Amino acid sequence: MLLVKPRKSRKVLIIVDPTNCFGNNAGTIYAKGSEKYIPLWRDRILKYLEAGYAVIIVRDWHIAHEGDHSRQWGFHSLQGTWESRPVDGLLDSKYNDLVYWAYKGMDPNDHGYSATSGLVVWFDGMPDIMNNIRIVPLVHFLKDLEPEDVEVEGIAFDYCDTASAVGVAEEGFRTTLLKDLCPSIYPENDAAVIERLEKAGVIVTTSDKCPV
Repeated sequence: MLLVKPRKSRKVLIIVDPTNCFGNNAGTIYAKGSEKYIPLWRDRILKYLEAGYAVIIVRDWHIAHEGDHSRQWGFHSLQGTWESRPVDGLLDSKYNDLVYWAYKGMDPNDHGYSATSGLVVWFDGMPDIMNNIRIVPLVHFLKDLEPEDVEVEGIAFDYCDTASAVGVAEEGFRTTLLKDLCPSIYPENDAAVIERLEKAGVIVTTSDKCPV
């Protein structure tokens, strides 16, 4: 099967912060048990790509500058470091150019929890020609894809996943969050987080009830 990167997509998958900072037990803000989610994300990505749908992988991309975010969480996911890299096993290298990559958290005084605060960086044409690079706010990029449904999952449920799903819903998209694909930092708060999501119009469900 020939897989291509879509410019329009009826469905879009957004995976938030599947990086070493959160998904590896040596990371600064490790979400306990995240490793077991990696093959599930990998499988979900492949299903979306095989169906011809767009996949956006969002990464924290902080700078080493004192601000509101670093005062709460400490310095983490700094640009270009091991912590900012995707977790091992997330994506076969042959699919790297078939997904879209987005980066968030560059403003030290903005927590940057939501993927909607990020920028999508991609190449329009041959990736070795720097004039073809495109940097687009994720919200604008999402609107250009014209999806009917946007699915959100990743790390962590109680912070960036929820902020991202709410942000996408606020932009007018039908938004689904798959709870079984979202580890939490503080799972004892999950019930209150689900209530917030549902009030924002986000559909909270599980992957077995949401086939690609």
